[in-house]
Amino acid sequence: MSENIPVMSHFVVIFGCYLVAFFLFCLRLITGHSSLSLIALRWTLISFFGHLFLLSFYFQGKGYPFLSNSFDFLQVMSLTIVLVYLVFSHFYRFYAAGLFLLPLTLVFSSMSLTKIIASTTPGHFFENPWAFIHLLFVSIGIAIFIVSFITGLLFIFQEIRIKKNIFGGFLDRLPSLESLDQIYYKSLYLGFVLFTVGIITGGGWSKSETGHYLQITLKPMLALGIWIFFAIFLNLRKPLGLKGARGILLSAIGFLGAILLASISNGL
Repeated sequence: MSENIPVMSHFVVIFGCYLVAFFLFCLRLITGHSSLSLIALRWTLISFFGHLFLLSFYFQGKGYPFLSNSFDFLQVMSLTIVLVYLVFSHFYRFYAAGLFLLPLTLVFSSMSLTKIIASTTPGHFFENPWAFIHLLFVSIGIAIFIVSFITGLLFIFQEIRIKKNIFGGFLDRLPSLESLDQIYYKSLYLGFVLFTVGIITGGGWSKSETGHYLQITLKPMLALGIWIFFAIFLNLRKPLGLKGARGILLSAIGFLGAILLASISNGL
């Protein structure tokens, strides 16, 4: 436990940096000063690179296997969410997303800090090369699924606001419905592709350890169910006209499954 305290203190600093960035976004909302958005974005960018450097340094010091405990898994998820936010900001000027996505990063980071003390020596099966590849793609895929779901909720709020002719306030700073819909489905497709790679490499991991590609246990069956759901949804979305709010609400089934899978995997 004592050897984890220095590591924790470094990640607490990163947590504090993200908290400052979120506070700056809140100030932007309260004061209306547009310059605060740029300051918050730059601070988030600095925090991201600090987080990336620290996580790389941590993995180097820890040695293989990587992502063998809940702390590693949750830290990668939190870093992925920040990366997705920075991409949104660059391509869509969606700075306001920091108010919704940074809290997710703070939640996953705080959860990981409670896990580092309880982390134990990983089993031998985590030393399998398939394990790291599988866990990396699954953690990133689930993180992007969650981001996509949040974006979908923003789409619904924006659509309701427009239909009811409610103008003014924070929601005026959100992108258009077309842009939100584009962001939602692009992130959903990306999350699905990465999750697919995670499913395939998970099968390789299972095969090398047990001799079977699929084990009839809760986690692999839930992961397979999530993959089948999104595969059907993404292929039938256009033919069945599942666009906008209807499609987003239906896809919430898969998102809840992804959150459940992440919770089970990390013993949350």
